[in-house]
Parts: sequence; C-alpha cells; structure tokens
Amino acid sequence: MSKILFLFITIIAIAFSYIDIQAWKYCLATIVILYCYKKVYEFQSKKILGISFSKNNILPFIIISTICAVLFNFYITEVISDSTIQRTSPLTFLLWFIQPLFQSFNEEVIFRAQYFHHIKKYITHKAIQSILFSIIFSLGHGVFFKFAMNIELNFNVYFSLFVATLIMNHLFFVTNNIALSWALHFGINFSFFGGKYFQDGAKLNDAEIFNLILGDEKILVPSIVALLIFLAVMGLNRLKAK
Repeated sequence: MSKILFLFITIIAIAFSYIDIQAWKYCLATIVILYCYKKVYEFQSKKILGISFSKNNILPFIIISTICAVLFNFYITEVISDSTIQRTSPLTFLLWFIQPLFQSFNEEVIFRAQYFHHIKKYITHKAIQSILFSIIFSLGHGVFFKFAMNIELNFNVYFSLFVATLIMNHLFFVTNNIALSWALHFGINFSFFGGKYFQDGAKLNDAEIFNLILGDEKILVPSIVALLIFLAVMGLNRLKAK
C-alpha cells in the first residue's frame, strides 16, 4: 500500500466516522487506521505512531485525562448555567467513554503523529512546526463545520483550539509519544460531548456546541492564562538549556 493510498483511506475512514456520529463508526475507523499503518510502515508503525503504553505512561494518561475532564466539565457547567441550554446525560457511560476515546485517538494518529513525522523533513524548528500545526488544526475545524453544516466558528473558538493544540504538541515533543497529547485531547472531548445539548427543544449540532462552549467569552481568560503559562515554561526551559 502506497502512502498516498494510506492517507486517502484513513482520511475517508475518519470522514465516515464524522457522518451521523456514532461510537461504532469511530471504532471501525480506528481498526482501519491501525491496519493501514501496519501495511504501510510495517515494523516502524509503533515508532511513527509514538504509542508505547507501559506502566510509565498509563498512570499519567489517566491522571491528565481525568483532571482535564473534571476542569472542563466544570467550565461547561458554568457556561450553560447562564443560558437557556439544557444538557442531557449520555445514554450509557460506556458510549460516552468510547466515542471520545476513539475519536481523539484517530485524530492524534492521523493528524498529529503523521504531521510531525513528515514535517520535520522540511521544517526543522520545532516551534515553527508546532505553531503551523496549531493553525492548521484550529482552522481545519472551521473549514469542516462550514462545509458540513454551513456554520462559521467565532474567534474565541479558533483561539482556544490554537492554545490547546500548542500544549498538546508540546506533550508530544517532550515524550515523543501521543499518549499524553491523546490524554489531554480525550479529557476535553470526554466532557465536551458528554450528553446532548438542547435549546428551546431543538438539538444543537457539533458546530453550534463549539460556538456555545468554546465561543463563550468565559473561555478567553483561561485560554490566555494557559498560553502565558505555556510561554513562560518554554522560556524557562530555554534558559535552563543554555
């Protein structure tokens, strides 16, 4: 299987999982992605994927995803408490868990792992790699929702996605492993899509949920604080390196 065919098949699999979103579609997409990886990269698939679930990163995965889910769920509760939005409980905890787990894994494998595996051949500076990917990933959400649902995301959504992606990229760089970036991604999605959202009896689609939660003005302060902390940590690391 050629790498072009690999990308085509895996992107189609992810696109299929986004249509009429259901947990089994994400699981099927994951199976297709891992099978294609094995066919294309053979024994290097583990190295390229950056997956190595040992006792050294299983616990950090659980801790990071749990903390992220709790904090983000608290934020969501604050946002919808001042609105006419109602959030229902998921049908089952298992479905609530499986959907964001496989959804975030698929995006980490195809987008983050693939991007950084190939981009280093053309751009060697990690900061530029990270900023470029953060722009692409955040704008990609806007393009998808505009094309699929004809809804435009607002600035706050793009900014918060950009900051979150920068932090996930750093976790990937530090560990050379998608485990921790996946944990953060999963924690956000776990609380983000926990149940369905309704306003005046009408169910909100994913684009409307993005604008509701990530588009709210309350997200700006924590996003800016997170960005400043991230930049401060990066600055300290550079000073220590010298």
